[in-house]
Amino acid sequence: MSTWPVVACTGHRDVGDAADWLTETLNRVAARLHDECGTRVALSGMARETDLKWANAAVVAGMRLWACIPYDGQADRFSRADRAEWQRLRGLAEHVFVAGEVPADTLPKKKSSVVNGLLWKRNTAMVDVADKAGGALVAVWDGRLSGGSHGTLIEAAKRDLPGVWINPAARTVRGYLPALAELEPFAVYHRRCGHVRLVAVRAGADRELARLHAASYHGFNARRAKPREDDSVACNACYIHPGHLAAADSELAAQEVLLP
Repeated sequence: MSTWPVVACTGHRDVGDAADWLTETLNRVAARLHDECGTRVALSGMARETDLKWANAAVVAGMRLWACIPYDGQADRFSRADRAEWQRLRGLAEHVFVAGEVPADTLPKKKSSVVNGLLWKRNTAMVDVADKAGGALVAVWDGRLSGGSHGTLIEAAKRDLPGVWINPAARTVRGYLPALAELEPFAVYHRRCGHVRLVAVRAGADRELARLHAASYHGFNARRAKPREDDSVACNACYIHPGHLAAADSELAAQEVLLP
């Protein structure tokens, strides 16, 4: 197996009923990284759920913990139990990195932007450290195309960073990270009117195009999705409008035997 001296982790702050499964999985992954990949330093962003579970799993596996905190008030709004765990793990950390501070005079309407900037600075710093050390990334990602974990995975993919992909929705563990094509949102749209049919990753868009073209709907193409695509306008040129989708889908379903 590859040698990864430093491993960072990114992941969701809420994995629902997969929480216990994720705890067990991270414990198992951390132990294998320590024993088989020579991982000795674990980077944690110290957020709820994934980050705290990873930090604890790393400590139990015998790694040195580096706590990468976006700002000192990170845990202020955590539950009492999560805040206590955050404080415990921060105390066990060999090194604490704080990305920045939220100025006390920050206007409420500006605070979210400042916090998001610090979260991104923290995330890119972890990827930087892992990349320069010849390390890897553990990603707890269920396929959602937004949020900090999605952005961190895009950054890792651009650097061709290796790692482990844990999908809490599918309950799967894979020894690689999603490729960039699996992370970039695409829209299937009608060339004449430009209305959006669906937003998906490129692979999903390609599957939908094959489905449409096999049913003789050739007015569609794929493009990188724009924020806030509007699919609510009725149009006689395509099957974008929700009122048309049922008819189109029934026709497509009848021909699915022709599709690969």
